[in-house]
Amino acid sequence: MGNEFFKHVDYYFETYTNRWAETTNSQLRCYFNSLARILPDPTDTNATYEILAEKYAKSTVIEVWRILTSYYGFLLEQGYYRGDNVFRTWGRRNARALRDNGERTRKVEITFEEAWQRIQEAEIPEHARKTLRFILNTGLRRHEIHRLSGDSTRVMGKGQKLRSLYPVSECALPEKVPSNSELVRHCKKIGVYGPHALRKLYATRLVGLGLEPQDLCHVMGWSNIKTAYTYLQPTRDDKLRGMISG
Repeated sequence: MGNEFFKHVDYYFETYTNRWAETTNSQLRCYFNSLARILPDPTDTNATYEILAEKYAKSTVIEVWRILTSYYGFLLEQGYYRGDNVFRTWGRRNARALRDNGERTRKVEITFEEAWQRIQEAEIPEHARKTLRFILNTGLRRHEIHRLSGDSTRVMGKGQKLRSLYPVSECALPEKVPSNSELVRHCKKIGVYGPHALRKLYATRLVGLGLEPQDLCHVMGWSNIKTAYTYLQPTRDDKLRGMISG
């Protein structure tokens, strides 16, 4: 069953290859290769969780579980196993994980300016406000903030890529950074699904300021400009697509 379940992985990567950065794709490949070896029946959710819990740390188990549910969603979308009740049961049991995984590619319904104003007005702790402002202004991922010192102008990002900071406006490095779950909770108060949405708004803002595609890649730490498709916001879709295809 394990090999049967994972036989469409190549097609999955061919179909969604532009959704993630090259370093992320490489990591996903490693996970899929490992999962195909260790999971005798991926549709047995209880056994799968026990195997993952034994092999991985808790935080990694959650990430791998999301990868599995994302792949399962792909199988359903492409018409594989559609009539299999076991897979339907998996979908129901893991609805939250499927939803959380989908949020990363979801559009953000507010603009950069609206997000800034809502952060200013939201009833949230001041250290959380400073952190959200900093992410919106710099496009940094939460974990990257920890790698900065007070006068840092460069940060080591994903894939060990060193890049410079280009804040949209002046902002101070927060003294205390909330946990990711706290940030998600505060982000929902301003109408976005999480801190990654603020990174999307930052990228969209740079496009609005006329940044060239190669410069956008450098600022955001992308290996491929096609990664930008996951960051496109409704008001800038046509312009950014033109930049990418041009």
